[in-house]
Amino acid sequence: MIPPLLDELLRAAGPTGFEGPVAAIVRREAAAFADVSDDVHGSTTAVVRGTAGGGLLGVFAHCDEVGAMVSHIDDDGFLSLHGLGTLEADTLVDQRIEVMTHDGVVPGVVGKRGPKRRPAWADLYVDIGAGGRDDALRLIALGDPVVFVGPPVELAGGRFASKACDNRVSVYVALEALRALAADPPPCDIAVVASVQEEGSYAGAATSAFRLAPDAALVLDVTWATDTPGASPHEHGHHPLGSGAAILRGPEVHPALFEHAVAQAVAGGIPYTVEVAQMSLTDAASVYVAGAGIPTAVVSTPLRRYHSPAETVQLSDIDASIRLVEAFARSLEPGLDLRR
Repeated sequence: MIPPLLDELLRAAGPTGFEGPVAAIVRREAAAFADVSDDVHGSTTAVVRGTAGGGLLGVFAHCDEVGAMVSHIDDDGFLSLHGLGTLEADTLVDQRIEVMTHDGVVPGVVGKRGPKRRPAWADLYVDIGAGGRDDALRLIALGDPVVFVGPPVELAGGRFASKACDNRVSVYVALEALRALAADPPPCDIAVVASVQEEGSYAGAATSAFRLAPDAALVLDVTWATDTPGASPHEHGHHPLGSGAAILRGPEVHPALFEHAVAQAVAGGIPYTVEVAQMSLTDAASVYVAGAGIPTAVVSTPLRRYHSPAETVQLSDIDASIRLVEAFARSLEPGLDLRR
């Protein structure tokens, strides 16, 4: 069964630059056990104080999802779209969407102009049922954000599909790990950051990392599951659903923190795989070079069908990620050598 908080996070609309509804959930939930603050970009920080002055660990999980914006309304009342984040235009064809307006949600469906198999954004149109431009403008404003309709649905084998698993799954992991750490504080202080605008710019993590200047960082995200037809493990490693947390090894990850994460997984009997990549394509890209540099590790949850309304994950992998984040934080003692 999908945990209620995770279900709520997945259903919330929060495309890049318009994450307010998701941030409100994070702030409400974290306020019960942490000191919560926000910033001018909309990122949320929740802090739990440690017991031994062991420095500050920043845990980053972006809260935005891919989406679109209304860029034009034609004379017939059809909407044109501009993409938000790294979303392929053809993913939206024949999908139901929701437009987030000042007055609430307006539903619509996406079509394409012409016969192209791989349409560009300019080839898409949204039908909201309007009788013309003036009719549409009574409901929609230019620049209103758009998200998939794809509420969570439980599948066999302890799996579920939903929009926005990237990266609400990791926001949930961070909150649940922080909840456990608040009940029994670790040696170090923990700051969970629900960052904004990861899809395309990493802006929220960059500014939050600069502001917090943590002694170390742990970035949480999702990664490609390699157990679908045509998927290949040869370049980045093998991460099927059910394999646990994926621990990244590569230039953006500090070697000592990678080894520390693996050691905690082994010691705790937490299932894991090793992911190998030159670039993480996560908030780590901005965190590890923030300020004078921040030693960073990356832990991800395997996911099928990236950036779609049918992203699919396994609950046991989410549980493994929560356990690993908690173990990582509890065992991060003062004096860990973070020189290269």
